[in-house]
Amino acid sequence: MGDSVRLIVGDGEPGWSKIIAEHLGNCGFTVNVAGNGREINVRAGQGATRLGPILDAISWTEVRAAFDSLPIRVMLLDREHRYRYVNKEWCEFNRKTEDATLGHTIVEVLGEEVFGIDKEQAERALAGEIVHRDGWGHGGRGWRYVRTTFAPVRDAAGGVEGYFRFSQDLTDLREIERALQQTEKMAAFGSLLAGVAHELNNPLSIVIGNALLLTEETQGSPQAERAQRVQAAAERCGRIVRSFLAMARQHKAEMRPVSVQALVDSALQLLAYPMRTSGVMVEQDIAPDLPALMCDPDQMVQVLTNLLVNARQVLEEQPHPRRVRLTAHADSEWAYIEVADNGPGIPDAIRSRVFDPFFTTKPVGAGTGIGLAVSRGMVEAHGGSLSLTPPSGRGACFVIRLPLFRDEKHPIDPDAAGASRNVTQIERTVLVVDDEPEIGQLLAEMLGKLGHRFDVKVSGEAAQAALMERDYDAVLCDLRLPGLDGPALYDWMAERRSHLCERTAFITADTLSASSHRFLVRAGRPVLEKPFVPAELQKLIAQLLPDPQV
Repeated sequence: MGDSVRLIVGDGEPGWSKIIAEHLGNCGFTVNVAGNGREINVRAGQGATRLGPILDAISWTEVRAAFDSLPIRVMLLDREHRYRYVNKEWCEFNRKTEDATLGHTIVEVLGEEVFGIDKEQAERALAGEIVHRDGWGHGGRGWRYVRTTFAPVRDAAGGVEGYFRFSQDLTDLREIERALQQTEKMAAFGSLLAGVAHELNNPLSIVIGNALLLTEETQGSPQAERAQRVQAAAERCGRIVRSFLAMARQHKAEMRPVSVQALVDSALQLLAYPMRTSGVMVEQDIAPDLPALMCDPDQMVQVLTNLLVNARQVLEEQPHPRRVRLTAHADSEWAYIEVADNGPGIPDAIRSRVFDPFFTTKPVGAGTGIGLAVSRGMVEAHGGSLSLTPPSGRGACFVIRLPLFRDEKHPIDPDAAGASRNVTQIERTVLVVDDEPEIGQLLAEMLGKLGHRFDVKVSGEAAQAALMERDYDAVLCDLRLPGLDGPALYDWMAERRSHLCERTAFITADTLSASSHRFLVRAGRPVLEKPFVPAELQKLIAQLLPDPQV
């Protein structure tokens, strides 16, 4: 019977013992795990070569093969911190060979800085203590986040001859955890944004609507131009809020035809201020006759925004002039949108990794490393591609390739409101329900100009009482109301006045919250988001009241 060897793996780390014991057992050794998973007792079988001292035993072909198959880095070091054994995973990670490692100290192989990181834990292991450390370590693959156990190796008399180090790379897991934390932050941000949007969009609706009405009433006077400027500024604020809401929403891709210029304009609308304050000039070369794209506009605006933000951040560290150039062209099947900057470009050594999840060259806190990976995923989900072009001078250039839209039966952005401007409207009675009196008054004034009668109620209970007394041709209701809110009023109508459900639409500033989204999907009714203009209201009324012509 051969001699036995006792390996003390680590208190609180029974996983190591289980893995090592399993592999040694598969190699023909008799293995017993004791001490609550802390100790592995290894004994050779009948007829096996004598195990001998631990430093000799560890070089056995069978034991080496077992350790080489582990998905962790295994090292055995003596009291002078000289490597006496390293497994295959360690060699691959550090890009070292056994011949260049064994017999040499950590300082000789990896340097004083690397030895200093774990020196305290190593000395504690040599004093007979089992030590655990989670933290950053350096190897041939750069800095990685590792979990390391330092376990003393004892001789037959109980003295410590050296120590094992078992290291597991947790970098990818740590980055996934960071991404999940970022997702949770974004979810919280989305909830906050829903409330902010509601508070902003209500007053914006009042400003935009009244400015537009004032423009019509003062047509031809000096005040008309001033009212137009107020309207234009308020509409710009509304577009910015809508763009942020679109990017914060979590929804399936909604494909529809859209022009490249519309996508570019939406992205630049979001970034106009940071681009200007960073001193970045944006140039455009968008062919005016480009066919439409079939895509989800919100997602493609997000892709363009990610590329533009990356370019701006790089250019902020560069001297003037700082330029970003957007170009677009098409062939018979594809549209190509290029985002190029005149920055330092991307080094050849990392060009192949720029789309890898969690890879980033930005400092800690400045980026998560998921922007380009998510952007590529969005574009590929559209049947297209996102690529980094080969360097042709200074700067970086990313190319978005998307399929063209070829269905001539569905034009882009049809002007439904314009199509009904020259028809005679049948007078209808509309119930308006909004807890903001100014919004209700604005809607009433717009409906009056469209030739409709109206009743305005500021609560769900008041609307319920009115509906019990009479019918309405259409119901325009806010979602968020004190007391009986929009969903509760709609459910009441479904039970008591079901014929009115198909005449109901919702006008709201809150489509981002999960509860609002679930209700709107369930109800399947039209929605007009605040802020709105009379043309959008007219289109909604035409949708609720078919055949409005006489």
